Amino acid sequence: MGLIVKFCVGILASILLWPPAQADEALSQKTMAQNADVNLGALGTALKPQGAVRGEFEQTRTLKALKRPLVSRGSFVFSPEQGLMWAQNQPFENLLILSETRMFSRDSEGLWQQTEVNAKAGPATLMPMLVKAMMGGDMATLEQHFSLALSSQENLWRLTLAPKDNDIKALFAAIELEGSFISDAGTAPSADTQASTGKASTDRLKLISPNGDVSDIRFSNQQSGPLSEQELLAFSPQIESGQ
Repeated sequence: MGLIVKFCVGILASILLWPPAQADEALSQKTMAQNADVNLGALGTALKPQGAVRGEFEQTRTLKALKRPLVSRGSFVFSPEQGLMWAQNQPFENLLILSETRMFSRDSEGLWQQTEVNAKAGPATLMPMLVKAMMGGDMATLEQHFSLALSSQENLWRLTLAPKDNDIKALFAAIELEGSFISDAGTAPSADTQASTGKASTDRLKLISPNGDVSDIRFSNQQSGPLSEQELLAFSPQIESGQ
């Protein structure tokens, strides 16, 4: 179970949705400000996916013990009903399938590990819930476990999550989400209409560990729609004995 939990921590969500913003670094702490037109409820509604979402990710892990960051790339599929499928393909293959009741992982040699999630599983129990809440815009669930601080500038937003639970504090010092508000036409809305467009994107996820290690995940090429038959089957892998 320990390996699966570490893997979940490494990709937590993992993990979010929709087309990337063009100005990530514009979301600096110096320029972001509180905006009365944007609140957690409106952001949560705007972030809720319409059906399943699939896309690509690039994760950069900066570890204090290493001189160079570790970069990995791959693809993901998120379904509110089925869970998260996170497939790393560079620099080596790894697959994680995460639902509310089970976690599957497959390593680069094709070996599977399965874990049943139960109330006594500690951090392993929290992972499916956090993934679903973050990817589904469930602010009420997030507020149970984090102190949330939302700031915005023009059509850009940032949500900072400070953990309340000791189990989560042991994994993360903070989590940061960044994104943008988008109009129905896929363009950035004006400042006075951003809260009423009904859509928002999450383009970047930053996980900060208590020891200072940072995982920076950026998302691209996202598309939404019903799960294909192949995707639906992939969420329930048939693992033969000895695999």
